[in-house]
Amino acid sequence: MGSIVERKRKDGTVSYRAQILIKSKGRIVHQESSSFDRLTTAKAWLKRRDKELEAPGGLDAARRKSGSVGDVIDDYLKSTGGDIGRTKAQVLRKIREEFAISDIPCDELRPRDITDFARTLSKGRSASTVQNYLSHLSAV
Repeated sequence: MGSIVERKRKDGTVSYRAQILIKSKGRIVHQESSSFDRLTTAKAWLKRRDKELEAPGGLDAARRKSGSVGDVIDDYLKSTGGDIGRTKAQVLRKIREEFAISDIPCDELRPRDITDFARTLSKGRSASTVQNYLSHLSAV
């Protein structure tokens, strides 16, 4: 069910990305990954997550997200407790209040939704502003 990919970092060290991809009827129903400094740690994580996902109700629990993108933004803003910059907080609040992407349930969010969001942003905004919005959203 899972795989481990060795990756070289810029500084020359190696990391291991453990990936889990579950398909049903040719469609991806669950995907997750995590990076580790040691191969043994990556293998242990992969084994544990495989067992959790194969348990009765495990896949359903993993697929359950915490609401819409807007809900996750709200949770992120609350959890940081003001430890983020004013600009980042302002951008996230603006995304939450003014853009349709905030209404999309997390488990239904697709790459196309993000590209549509970027296209919407690019109307009347510079490329660097669009990049800032996407960067702040990716932190969430």
